[in-house]
Amino acid sequence: MESDEETEMRSSQESIEDENSSLSEQSSSEEEEEEKQMNGRKHTWSRILNKAMNRHSTQLDELDERSGDSRQEIALIKAQNAMLPVYRKELRKVLLEYLTWMHNFKEDRIFREIMDTKQQFDDAEGFDWKEAMELAVNKRKFLRRTGYHV
Repeated sequence: MESDEETEMRSSQESIEDENSSLSEQSSSEEEEEEKQMNGRKHTWSRILNKAMNRHSTQLDELDERSGDSRQEIALIKAQNAMLPVYRKELRKVLLEYLTWMHNFKEDRIFREIMDTKQQFDDAEGFDWKEAMELAVNKRKFLRRTGYHV
């Protein structure tokens, strides 16, 4: 038979194990959330970079063909390296286009009203950004219809 001390030790050990498992679950969920945020940031920049690179894909193909290297991988790398200054310049142009577009959105009456509605959902209901944005866009459907002929 177990003594009271052994039973107490076993129950305290079980509670410690439960706490450790809940802490590891919390840290793994925090790590997953952080990873999602990082992937979102990477996706945003890769989208802009891909758009800049796609604008010069024909130049890249021409350089790739002219490189004369028998191995395709090396020829492609050489061509991409030669195109780096062009890509960087185009990336700045694409970024400026996106920033201008965002600025124009912020000046738009319909966008401002959607954002005000989103802020109300954030404040009153405690929704996260995406949920509040989806609700605000759905609630303000009539504004999009009346504002523009789509």
